[in-house]
Amino acid sequence: MGDQVLVDEKLCREKHDGLIRVIDSELRVITTQIAAMATALELEAKDREGRYLNLNNLRKEVTEDRAMLVRVDVYRADLDKMTTLIDGLRIRISESESRSATWAKAIVIAFAAIQVALHFWK
Repeated sequence: MGDQVLVDEKLCREKHDGLIRVIDSELRVITTQIAAMATALELEAKDREGRYLNLNNLRKEVTEDRAMLVRVDVYRADLDKMTTLIDGLRIRISESESRSATWAKAIVIAFAAIQVALHFWK
């Protein structure tokens, strides 16, 4: 019976040592996986930080571009002023052209009258 106890004790010790090796092996695998996950999380955090930085830069550009745009109500008010000014200039030009045409006709008629008078004066 003493031999049986030694055999049983030896089997238990071998099983124990085998289980320890399996646990150590699994522990190394789990530790490696956790380290890989931590590295992946760090890389993902850096990637997201870069994306957020790009989005913030884009938002800044959009805000600056929007500031350069003219609001519709301001544009329409300025357009109305410019249209009124252009219409006034068109009227002045038309009046000037009419006056110029009238003066040109008057000069032609006066010149013709002088020519007729000179023709008959001789």
